[in-house]
Amino acid sequence: MIGIDRLKIINVSIVYIDLKRFRGHLISGEGVKIYETNLDDYIELSELDITIKGQSTNELDNYLMKLKLNRFPYLDFSIDINAPRVIFGTNERNISNKEDLEVVFEIVKEKLSNVGIEIDIKDSVISAFEVNYNMDSNKLIDSFKLIKKALSKTDNKIFSVDYKEETESIMFNLSDRKIKIYNKSRQLEDSGQISQQNNLVRVEVSTTNTMLIRRLCKSKKATIESFINNLDDIKMFYVETVNRNLKKVINSYVEELEENIYQRFIDGEKYFDVLVGVSASGHLADIIVFDNALKRYYKATNKKKPNTIIKNYHKKLKRYDDNLYKKIKNNLSEINKLFEEIEVNSTTFKNSYNVAIWNDIRCFEGT
Repeated sequence: MIGIDRLKIINVSIVYIDLKRFRGHLISGEGVKIYETNLDDYIELSELDITIKGQSTNELDNYLMKLKLNRFPYLDFSIDINAPRVIFGTNERNISNKEDLEVVFEIVKEKLSNVGIEIDIKDSVISAFEVNYNMDSNKLIDSFKLIKKALSKTDNKIFSVDYKEETESIMFNLSDRKIKIYNKSRQLEDSGQISQQNNLVRVEVSTTNTMLIRRLCKSKKATIESFINNLDDIKMFYVETVNRNLKKVINSYVEELEENIYQRFIDGEKYFDVLVGVSASGHLADIIVFDNALKRYYKATNKKKPNTIIKNYHKKLKRYDDNLYKKIKNNLSEINKLFEEIEVNSTTFKNSYNVAIWNDIRCFEGT
């Protein structure tokens, strides 16, 4: 399911803090005033950073929520929330429905209250969020090289992380959002969490853009309530982002590659030399691109149907380099399966989607 992962809320109101429990975490000075019931007086805080941890063995990523006092651009309390971990203990899943999102914020208040911090978030604002879709697929991980090649053709600067000569994650920034594709199972393992699936791939879209978040929430103030009420629109924002910035880009790359291979056939290059050349260089997205180019060439030159020829070249490449053959087989079908699943997943809320609002967002993006 398409759903929410991490969230950040600002304008958090602190009602009460148990000073005795957080003496080492509080620094007095000019800052935010909080009414302390034990003292029957207001106190001033210049620094506060409290983390409620989970069960992970990795300290760097082991948190359910982080409450801190931000100094810039102004003094303000914020809470970073690892939403799925708040409910499920792990973020292998996401939060895909409004009811669970409401529970997340109730648990956040409860867990902070349990450690002596009372908060009021009725006027709090969503300042950042991540929305994602997961798919368990080893072949999808194989296709990361294809995706990276396709994205490198765009104007976006691509960042990637490699592990044992395999691409583990790909990330790029747009003007108002970030897109990341990565091996979620590997990330869970690295962060000390237990993964139920061995080859989980996550496609994630995140934003900290204030104007975009307000528009998605259909409000001048992106309150928690407006965010929850417009969850379906946020999911459609995800679908449109993936379609425009991944699906179309990959399709364009594959079409360009097929045309290039076709022209090499026209120029008289040997079929197998072309196949090995583009495969070994990492440019061949999928062996089916070679197949389609060869079919076009046979049709254009009035030759017999190439199906038997194509099968023979598959066998020849398999004998030449079986590992290479496996790496370039069925990548596109798995990528298309991912996009189809995302589209199917969106049908449950597409009918309620406000087209006028989405067009307004497109105008805002300049697309």
